[in-house]
Amino acid sequence: MGISEIDVDANVQLLKTEFENSIEDKSIWTMKKKSHDTVVFATQSEHFAGWRVKGETVVNFPPLKAYDMIHPTAKYRFQWDELVEGCTFLEDLAPGVILVHQRMKPLLMGLISARDSVDIIVQEETDQYYQLMLTGVKYSNVPPQPRYVRAATYPSGMRIYRSSNPEKTKIACIIQADINMKHAPRYITDNALVSMMFSYLTSLQGCKDLPWTPLENAAGRTARK
Repeated sequence: MGISEIDVDANVQLLKTEFENSIEDKSIWTMKKKSHDTVVFATQSEHFAGWRVKGETVVNFPPLKAYDMIHPTAKYRFQWDELVEGCTFLEDLAPGVILVHQRMKPLLMGLISARDSVDIIVQEETDQYYQLMLTGVKYSNVPPQPRYVRAATYPSGMRIYRSSNPEKTKIACIIQADINMKHAPRYITDNALVSMMFSYLTSLQGCKDLPWTPLENAAGRTARK
């Protein structure tokens, strides 16, 4: 069992298609929160009863630095991302495609329990952008654990745009996750995700002052372009 359970090609194709549509289709989104350079939108998920959430922001550092800051298993993420407890590399699935086990901290004074997920992560680099996409899968080698509520991740990710100004980087981020809050009203869960997105992007903006050396041989990355 384990990796043989996962249809990698089908999962990656669905992930890429849905993420691209979520990024490009402006008509589906309703603004939920705005402050300075950060805006958070939401729309109904096609996969579960809650919201799919999109955040857009501008950070004052180069796109490559932003790409390194969000790498799932590298050191930088754990220096600024207050939501994450840990992320374990599990498998290389294909060039640019890895499998990881992510563990997230409790939130909102414990209203949202610590949760985990097993995710396929796809990393891509083009002349226009860097991007990281993820979607959850079932993987019997990492069964649900008592410490965590197993969340279901649906096509999500981040696009980091390259521009002529290396010190101004536009970012778009999609999160689509059923965090399995069975006893909380849906509106509480949905608005918690909006707040989480806003907090995440605000924390990412703070990476401007974080010392940085470009990552080498980062898990799941293909050659730099």
